[in-house]
Amino acid sequence: MESYVTADSLQAKAKLWLEKIAPFNQHHMQLSKEKAALLVIDMQHFFLDQASPSFTCGGLAILPTLKRLIHVFRAAGRPVIHTRHVHHPDRLDAGIMEWWWEGMCLEGSPESEVHSDLTPLSHEKVILKHRY
Repeated sequence: MESYVTADSLQAKAKLWLEKIAPFNQHHMQLSKEKAALLVIDMQHFFLDQASPSFTCGGLAILPTLKRLIHVFRAAGRPVIHTRHVHHPDRLDAGIMEWWWEGMCLEGSPESEVHSDLTPLSHEKVILKHRY
């Protein structure tokens, strides 16, 4: 699979994408440094390993930027919350995902863990999604 974005092209592509959607942006968000939390969604080996059937090439492109952003939030004492998309090891909760996706991200498997560049700290919340 050819990547539509890389770590090197991310900044330029993001600028282009933001310009394209600008006419549709009805609300210009303003963040509060005192109230902000960072939600890191499904940055797991299952989606970031090129050998995985569910590899998402854009995920690798954002890893360096996301790593810096997590560092900034931690340094500012702001919450960093991680989610992990997982299924019960017995596939009790597989539903349509079992035939929709090739492969399953099973809870407890090495693939279900957050990428090692972004490992949650012991005090950070990790939310398991689609868990039975």
